Amino acid sequence: MSIKRNDRVYVILVTVQFLLLSALRNSTVGADTQYYIEYFQAIDDNYTWPQMVSYLAGGFLGERRWFEPLFTLFVKCVHIFTDNPQIYLSVIAIIIMIPLGKFIYDNSRNVALSFMIYMCLFFQCFGITAVRQSLALSIAVLGGYHFVKEQKIWKFFICVAVGMLFHVSAIIILPLYFVYHYKPGKVAKAVYIGIVMLLLIFHDQIIEALSNVTGLAYAGSEGAKAFNMVIIMLAITLFCLWKYDKLVEIREENTGIINAVLLGTLILPFSQVDSVYMRLSYFYYMFLMILIPEILLLFPKKWKNIFTVCAYAGMIALFARHGLQYSFFWQA
Repeated sequence: MSIKRNDRVYVILVTVQFLLLSALRNSTVGADTQYYIEYFQAIDDNYTWPQMVSYLAGGFLGERRWFEPLFTLFVKCVHIFTDNPQIYLSVIAIIIMIPLGKFIYDNSRNVALSFMIYMCLFFQCFGITAVRQSLALSIAVLGGYHFVKEQKIWKFFICVAVGMLFHVSAIIILPLYFVYHYKPGKVAKAVYIGIVMLLLIFHDQIIEALSNVTGLAYAGSEGAKAFNMVIIMLAITLFCLWKYDKLVEIREENTGIINAVLLGTLILPFSQVDSVYMRLSYFYYMFLMILIPEILLLFPKKWKNIFTVCAYAGMIALFARHGLQYSFFWQA
């Protein structure tokens, strides 16, 4: 009981720290922060309330193409109460970080390691830069995950739909509901590995074909992207397939957690076409925060402690090499 209470205190403290780091950042921190601040400051010039109503109605009636309408409405609503960009960033941080803290507290058996994984792999993207996508992920993934576990399909669909109105990429999480409880056999695992290999070989051709058909895919190859991440995630994916049954024995819920990561790996090869696809895979790789602590439980106590230290060291080294250059808004 005391462990759970300590976890609660730790989660609250770290969540508040992440929230403050996101809310109090300088406009130069994060590639898109300045753009979102300018969009916030200009929202009344771009949309009066009658224009906003017309804009939203036109999208629902198919008369015009939306630019993530709920995000635009959200910005407009926040601007009613303040024109301070730090308060605006604070509201965004609250919507993102509180569900994150609850997600980790409810599902992780090593909350410290889970937060370390978030800090080193996801915070720079989903805590700082990709604001619309972060809001979409918070609603569709962190908010919708409970409904996936409980098999409440319509509530999950509503979360995804609302997330899509903040950023259309939220639709990528939809398949999780249909495979969450699926336990693959040997044949299914072999087929999965074959599919991943094909995606690794023909990712350029697949994206080009999808772009020609739908006009929505990112088809312009910019060379290799996040190659180290691809190697690491392929290794974790293969390990999970190898130890799938053992991980499920530890906790039945790990079936869905592993399946989420496996789905993420199906998107990962396309990150070699454009780095944007890495953000899409992160919708599923957020579950690494839950899965990695479970993997460590497979090992005897001595080796578990050694691998845990190695995991922390690896995260710290990764952050030291690729970490965010941060400054507060009051700093020049």
